[in-house]
Amino acid sequence: MRLHAGEFLGSALRVHGWGGFTLTEYSYPAYTRLPNHEHQFAYLSFPLTGSYEERCGNTHARCSTTTAVFHPKGERHADVFEAAGARIFSVEIDDGWLERLRDSGALVNDRMELRDDALLRSAVKLQRMLACRERPPLLKIEACAIDLLAGLPSRPKETRVPRWLQTVLDHIRDVQPERPSTSVLARMVGVHPVHLARTFRRVRGCTMSEHIRSLRIERAMQLLSGSDSLSEIAVAVGFYDQSHLCREFKRAVGVTPRQFRASR
Repeated sequence: MRLHAGEFLGSALRVHGWGGFTLTEYSYPAYTRLPNHEHQFAYLSFPLTGSYEERCGNTHARCSTTTAVFHPKGERHADVFEAAGARIFSVEIDDGWLERLRDSGALVNDRMELRDDALLRSAVKLQRMLACRERPPLLKIEACAIDLLAGLPSRPKETRVPRWLQTVLDHIRDVQPERPSTSVLARMVGVHPVHLARTFRRVRGCTMSEHIRSLRIERAMQLLSGSDSLSEIAVAVGFYDQSHLCREFKRAVGVTPRQFRASR
């Protein structure tokens, strides 16, 4: 049995296709057994609740919320769900993106169980975007999807800092409060988007999204010394609204913008 993009043998909760990626969330009742099947595209799966056993040839693996699984294109497997059932978020990767990943050094030919914290955080962020009543801008979805793919294992990493990275850093700062597309940045310096995201994370110790958020918080701290309202500051630094600013500011600084302003 071969399943097409967005098609899984469960109850569909959410399905969204964009730019070579298909994001899905499916639920599975307790003790469900899925027959041997394969998927049209390679994909990453992230159990959100519950657990299950996946059988791939002679290999049996238990999948739970602490582990992501990369499934190569054409892999045949069967699944047996446990007493709690499960809810699974998946990211399918079309052939074009798969080839780009392979060219960038990502290891995408074999099944892998992944426990990388940064990859799991990116998956949670992407799943929350899928669950939003109002869909986030496609640029934000793209950035998060590329951050996710950058977490895939790759061939031995280079250790030097490429000269083009400073060009990227300068451009990101120059265009604030805009959020430049990862694909556009990659084209600007002549590298693959996933290679850019992976190198950025290796050298800077954070994703590009996290770096941009820190720049916005830094600018908000400067503006809080003035008389602008919180809603004006939020728009000026690139947040959606005042509540978005307050949430991200407290997460980064440990106090609310009002508390920070009062302490100055």
